[in-house]
Amino acid sequence: MTLAPAPESAADDLNVDNWIQESFDAAKQTAYKSPPIGPGNGSFTLTLAYKTAARNLAEKRIALAGMVNIAFQLVVLLAWLTQLSTTVTLRTGDVARQLTEQDVAALELVLPSGAKPWLLNGDRAYRPNIQYIEAYLSPTTATSTLRRGSVIAVTRQIAPRTDWTVEWSVSYAQVAIPGRNFDQIEGDQDINRPFRVIGRFDDTELVQLVELLRSNPPIRGVGPGPHAIQSWPILSIDRKFMGDTVEVLLRGGVMQGQYITLRQAGQDWVIVSAGLWVA
Repeated sequence: MTLAPAPESAADDLNVDNWIQESFDAAKQTAYKSPPIGPGNGSFTLTLAYKTAARNLAEKRIALAGMVNIAFQLVVLLAWLTQLSTTVTLRTGDVARQLTEQDVAALELVLPSGAKPWLLNGDRAYRPNIQYIEAYLSPTTATSTLRRGSVIAVTRQIAPRTDWTVEWSVSYAQVAIPGRNFDQIEGDQDINRPFRVIGRFDDTELVQLVELLRSNPPIRGVGPGPHAIQSWPILSIDRKFMGDTVEVLLRGGVMQGQYITLRQAGQDWVIVSAGLWVA
């Protein structure tokens, strides 16, 4: 794509406040123009005229950013372009994937004000007339290797239909896979999924535990088979009462998987036992 050069005079203004005002005006006049953009979270149907105007404006801003070569312009542009795309909430589990937009909107009403989940997880519940969903909220802390936040479980009765109610809220964590984005979750058995964190763990402990389990560690006296550590996604990491013992649940399928018990030995973790669980 060849961009038309920006007017040379446009690069003469180095007042950051003016840049902010320009971006704000562009957002009102083009990015969030009504119609097609309306109130609420969307989704909105974008017209050809809207897409053309947005593209033209984006090209002008890119050309200007290339002239001034200032990172701030690129950051503002990226944030603005990001807003053009409808945010897609990821879903794992058949129940979560079957939710309609109206179902999700009703679910968000019981979450903290302004909270919007980036992931909805929902498998078939052990009670057939109940829908169970875990809503993973935006992370509160994040590094290149680990991010953490809150996950809220909500349920509702199917027949007769009731409103969503909050069952519990705990922390979650997600340990990065090299070469993968945190939001890149490809199916229910993707080990890139986040997991519940029960009890107190510092970041180093969580990364150490997850990397150990992902390394296909051997268990003394146990060969290949159901008691060997499986390459399944982690559902939860739970610190037990005594403090030096941790139980990990892996997801092998709907309401079944593997449990692993580990004990801390100095700075390391030792696998004590492993077996299968069925809910």
